[in-house]
Amino acid sequence: MATRVAKDFHERLMRRPHLRRYFLEIPIDRIIQHHIEYIAYALGKPTQHYSIEDIRAQHKHCGVTGASFDLTRELFVACLEEENITEIDIAHIMETLRDVRSTIVTKGVER
Repeated sequence: MATRVAKDFHERLMRRPHLRRYFLEIPIDRIIQHHIEYIAYALGKPTQHYSIEDIRAQHKHCGVTGASFDLTRELFVACLEEENITEIDIAHIMETLRDVRSTIVTKGVER
């Protein structure tokens, strides 16, 4: 399921030029793997342990805006809904993502 959601999620992201720009320098296979890990993390089933420092290091150079993060989250929810993930599970996933928002969003935020 995670791979199917990751591919759908990836396609939705790549259709948005202002989101696609975050991935231009990254090979497609690494992007897909990143999305699979992102989904596993959001589902509470990471393939490896992620600390806040790991997440910060992966995203600090990207300059992710709050609007980009929020749209990414909306696209992710749409993928999960189409996969018939329960509302309770989606709410848990959104809570997980809310907890890392301030770590991923770096552009337009004073540190």
